Amino acid sequence: MTKCSERGFPRGETGLKEWEQRVTQPTVRGGGPSPFIFLRGETVPPSSPCPSPIAHPCIMKLKTTTIDVHPTEKAIIVHYDVEASLLGEDGEAMLEEKKERQKVIRLRSLNTCSDLDTLCRDIISQCRLIHPSRTAELKQLLYYLQNRKEKSVGNGGGIATDPLNASFDATSPSDVEANLNCLEDYIELLYEDTSSKVNGSGLILQLCRNPDNLEEFSENDVMLSALARVLREDWKRNYDLTVNLLYCFYCFSVFTKFHGVIQERRLGSLCMEIIEFEVTRRSQWLEGLLPDSAKRLSSATSLDAAEEGGATAISEGGAIANKSEEGTKRPNSQEQSDSGPSRKKLRAALSKQNQLLRVSFYLLLNLSEERAVEQKMVLKGIVRLLLAALDHPEEGQMTSELATLSLTFLLKLSVFRENKNEMAMLGLPRIVSPYLVWEESPEVPNITLRLLFNLSFDSGIREAIVRAGLLIPIVAHLGVEKNQHQALCLLYHLSVEDQVKSMLSHSDCIPMVMRFILSSSASSTPKMELLALAINLAANKRSAQLICGEGGQGLRLLLKRAVKQQDVLLMKMIRNISQHDGPSKQLFLNHVGDLAMCLQRTHMPESEEFVLECIGILGNLTLEQIDWKAILEEMDLLVWLQEMCCARTTEDDFLLEVVIWLGTMARDEEAATYLLQNGVLQNVLTLLNDAVHYLIDLMNDANAQVAKLCDASLDLVMAHDPTWSGKVREEKFRHHNGQWLEMISRSLAAGETPSPDDLACSSLGDDEDSIRQQLLDQAQLFGSSTPSDDCLSTTSDLDDLPSTSRKSVAKFGGFNS
Repeated sequence: MTKCSERGFPRGETGLKEWEQRVTQPTVRGGGPSPFIFLRGETVPPSSPCPSPIAHPCIMKLKTTTIDVHPTEKAIIVHYDVEASLLGEDGEAMLEEKKERQKVIRLRSLNTCSDLDTLCRDIISQCRLIHPSRTAELKQLLYYLQNRKEKSVGNGGGIATDPLNASFDATSPSDVEANLNCLEDYIELLYEDTSSKVNGSGLILQLCRNPDNLEEFSENDVMLSALARVLREDWKRNYDLTVNLLYCFYCFSVFTKFHGVIQERRLGSLCMEIIEFEVTRRSQWLEGLLPDSAKRLSSATSLDAAEEGGATAISEGGAIANKSEEGTKRPNSQEQSDSGPSRKKLRAALSKQNQLLRVSFYLLLNLSEERAVEQKMVLKGIVRLLLAALDHPEEGQMTSELATLSLTFLLKLSVFRENKNEMAMLGLPRIVSPYLVWEESPEVPNITLRLLFNLSFDSGIREAIVRAGLLIPIVAHLGVEKNQHQALCLLYHLSVEDQVKSMLSHSDCIPMVMRFILSSSASSTPKMELLALAINLAANKRSAQLICGEGGQGLRLLLKRAVKQQDVLLMKMIRNISQHDGPSKQLFLNHVGDLAMCLQRTHMPESEEFVLECIGILGNLTLEQIDWKAILEEMDLLVWLQEMCCARTTEDDFLLEVVIWLGTMARDEEAATYLLQNGVLQNVLTLLNDAVHYLIDLMNDANAQVAKLCDASLDLVMAHDPTWSGKVREEKFRHHNGQWLEMISRSLAAGETPSPDDLACSSLGDDEDSIRQQLLDQAQLFGSSTPSDDCLSTTSDLDDLPSTSRKSVAKFGGFNS
């Protein structure tokens, strides 16, 4: 006879045990009958404690709603409603509450030979929630369970909420199914020998895989303390035991509310210690692949060592014990005969170790949801450990699951600058290079590309990626639809470097990019990252020629698509192509009219940025074959140019491109004469007055190159326009002697007379304007900001003066101090 579950309600529910004890007693405190009246079914806890149970009895009504099968187990689920009514002194209901509940009836011995009629009678006799009138329905459900094919139980039908589908293999008796009622027996096994500990931990793991049990287990200090103690004491002795114990705590780590169970027992630090030990052990095992280490590997049976309390074959430092006999060396034939078993043993050891590392890293990854915990892991070297685990992908030493997990963990850590710097220092691009061409799982290359993209914001890492030879594998992923987005973004970052632009011109990158751009539907624009990469590639001369294609076919298709869709990014790409002298620029002769037509009032696009790019392309076409005068007359662009140069509302960027285009057209004598006769160039000259003000403002810019260019431009203005000479000289003087002038101004504002030291032996008046004028006369300003030879010699003689004299001269040293 199949035994039904003795529990009618979840064991982990709060206050259930106390409730069961109360309802099994016929009387309550103070004597008298029980205040609980059960109309049908089993005892059910009320939703809230009943105040004054003697004075206010509580009536509980049970009503079965539906009966269904368990989705994964051999069990029947009975859904029922609990109606609780609190009666007053007059017998009327004072308070009513209804709650949905369910009862699981497990049928573990159900098989194809079971008698369903007998089983139905047993279930109905033991579970009063099912009325005899529903016997036919119950029999139909049992028949379904009897013939249902069992699903894979690799993860026990339990924890499956992790993002990477963590289904670890646990070691437990294959013919024994864990029973929640035998939990104390399983805990007792943890106090016996190693094999018993493995069996006990495997059975407990079966229960932990069911999320419904975790709430109750989190309050079971005896079980948790026993698991933590065995893990802390015996993790070096047996891989299967260590994996089972870590997997139990991993089940808790999936849920944030149970992280305290792990942190209270400091299991995070223990995991770091285990990973450190295993990574060191792995590097020493791999030395056994050498021919002279075959004898060491034949004796490295540390996986199941010390099962009976003997010494482990692995030392505390992780080194493999070498028990080879001393004496003469074996013949080469004997070494070759040993290499086969040694390699088999090594692969078996690495397989178990990969499983241990995987569950350890998963546990830490779940705990790292808290930023403070993650920082502790970083301080303990989690980045180094992850890279060390990834550093041996050959010889079957790495599984796709472990690689995916390690790369995901690194991806999570890479968003912080400190972690990024450590990854760069440890040579991450070289270590992850094999995973870009990983064929066993498509997830591995995808995560690798995302990781490299996060790091590619650093110029040093971009250089490291190129040095590691990753450019061609990254380009190859453009053809993989799942990895295309990540590859485009990464190549865009890399193409910022001029060296990479040149290298990409010798790869399949440009043909693939052109195919993606031109193959997209006419109604939609290509992806932004695709166009951004194309813009960078067009800045290289060889790449621009490849984009134009044979006979300019590529350029013609790009221009046609850009004008039709008014695509600003495509026009930026074409503009970069137009800046290269040579064959690619000559191809624009056939498209000058189309570009100029975009500037006509009747054909002008709505987007000002698109018009700006068109003007920029025309400004780059410094070709003698172009008749600019004819274009201006035919397209009626002269009036538009005059308005652009005179309008005060024109944007500076727009106005700059117009001026550059006018300069390009002025290279043609006929066009220059035409522009001059119609007053366009005069309008441009009036813009220079405003330009001087900008130059003066930018003369003190923080960018040294900008300040130098503005200084040189102001020297030209001073040489050709005397009206600006005095103002520019005064502004330069203020800049170089600003601190001294501020001190003098404060003294004059306070009504004080500057001291002789402040005036440096100069007979200056009390008036500030006269002071400034005399200073300007003594400053000996030069026509250029670059000091002359005489001035350099004068300033170099400052070192020969006494300290007091040197200080006074420095105040009036002019612009070259």
